[in-house]
Amino acid sequence: MDSVYTTADNKKATMLVGLDISAAFDMLLQRLQTDFRVGSAAIAWLHSYLADRQQHVKLGQHSSATMLCQCGVPQGSVLGPLLFTAYVSPVYDLIQSHGYVVPPVRPRHAAVHRDEHERYDASP
Repeated sequence: MDSVYTTADNKKATMLVGLDISAAFDMLLQRLQTDFRVGSAAIAWLHSYLADRQQHVKLGQHSSATMLCQCGVPQGSVLGPLLFTAYVSPVYDLIQSHGYVVPPVRPRHAAVHRDEHERYDASP
């Protein structure tokens, strides 16, 4: 957020897009079928890959409790970046539909920040 405030304070064009990913799972599978024409067999495979996922953290000989991954894909997933890109694919058109002009983004001037709300258990 600091970069957003700094850019705005310097009177440069600033845009912040917030995404609610709580319903992303169903929306993503639908979008893959309609917008990207992914077939039903691949959709079934992705559904089984994403549904009822569990994860834990292991550090040395210590391991956290296993928890249900309620949204998104497990950290470090190879498919994660590709699925996220498919999920956010309509953002550009949505911004333009509200009358905003989106200039071409030069990579050195763009920043993507991800903030996930995680539940932490501080008990020993």
